[in-house]
Amino acid sequence: ITSTGTIRGTPRFMAPEQLLNSRAAGPAADQFGLAATLYEVLTGTWHYEADGGPTWRVLLQAEAVPLRERESTVSPELESVVMRGLERDPEARFPSIQAFRSRLKELRAR
Repeated sequence: ITSTGTIRGTPRFMAPEQLLNSRAAGPAADQFGLAATLYEVLTGTWHYEADGGPTWRVLLQAEAVPLRERESTVSPELESVVMRGLERDPEARFPSIQAFRSRLKELRAR
């Protein structure tokens, strides 16, 4: 149980829309969180460039650093999938978490 006005989630993995209104965040925010987790597993770093400013400002204003800039051994196809999951606009992400999963499974099968 949380109080009204509190943030739900781990900020480093939160979608921008989740930070703005956690109650209104939908499945696309979960996709963002998964993509953020994959990014960190693949690179060992946060998907944003930490500038020393407040985390909330980075989450709301920064663009994710292209995955292959941090880990060149990742295939361009996998980078494309992860970066799409990290799109700031929920409508630009995969249409569903199932579509995101299917694309990852296709890449794994190769």
